[in-house]
Amino acid sequence: MGSIIGKIIIFILGAILLLVFLFLILPRVFSVRGSGLSFAAIGFSRSGGTGIIRSFDGGRTWKSVFPPADEDIGDVQIRDFEFHSGRTAEILVATDNAGLWHSPDLGIHWNRVEDKTGFLTQESRVYAAFYSKSQLSVLYVSIATDGGNVVIRSQDNGVSFTEVYRVTGSDSAIRAVAVDSRFSNQ
Repeated sequence: MGSIIGKIIIFILGAILLLVFLFLILPRVFSVRGSGLSFAAIGFSRSGGTGIIRSFDGGRTWKSVFPPADEDIGDVQIRDFEFHSGRTAEILVATDNAGLWHSPDLGIHWNRVEDKTGFLTQESRVYAAFYSKSQLSVLYVSIATDGGNVVIRSQDNGVSFTEVYRVTGSDSAIRAVAVDSRFSNQ
């Protein structure tokens, strides 16, 4: 009889912990501090690809914000997304075979980043995007090229890029980029 009561108590405590997690902790996982704003990257079947959904009410309701509804970019696969540390409404989305995308306003409007130096195109395979935390106009992007994988840097918010690192070989890929804040311009 004692073991049955113990199991019931453990079950009730587990149920309480699950409810606390689902309704108090989970809605705040992706939240921007104090705003009730949440983002999540998910797979969905609109085009067989992936997308980003957004909530302005702490996760009670969600709206698809990427891929943009007014763009026909096919079966997009999101590889990475990054918020700007100084301008938190700005978002970068790295995609496989659909280039790099930028939103200045929390996903309401989107622009494809195509630099004047020709590194980024509409078809670019972008593995990662990273804003410098110490120099707010500096951006690093990892992209696939015919000769391997290249990390490029922009010091003008994505208008132009220069190559900073290259890995040769078709089976090489830089899937993430991190920069020491003391040397973010090198």
